[in-house]
Amino acid sequence: MGFGEFARVVSTMRKANKAQLNGLALEIVLHCAEQERTMAQLQQLTGSSNGRLTEAVKTVIAFYDSGAEELRVPALQLLIRKKVKGARAYKYSLSEQGRQLLQGVSA
Repeated sequence: MGFGEFARVVSTMRKANKAQLNGLALEIVLHCAEQERTMAQLQQLTGSSNGRLTEAVKTVIAFYDSGAEELRVPALQLLIRKKVKGARAYKYSLSEQGRQLLQGVSA
């Protein structure tokens, strides 16, 4: 991976989030680029709490905000969430937009 491609990913994420980059969100996206991950796996990989991970994931995934009663869709929707059958858990994986953004970085 070249540093130029990685810098492009960081710059794109920073611009999409009003000039702030959530480092944990970037780490989560990169872990999910390797393979689908559950929140428990992400906790183990990052060493972060469930609450911090949830807030970071909200910057890169569409979610329903029950307080505002609306669907919140970030400028860059890099992850998708799928229900794990027979469990109260979700798996997170790279969205098509996430694949396009990371294209060239993994080469």
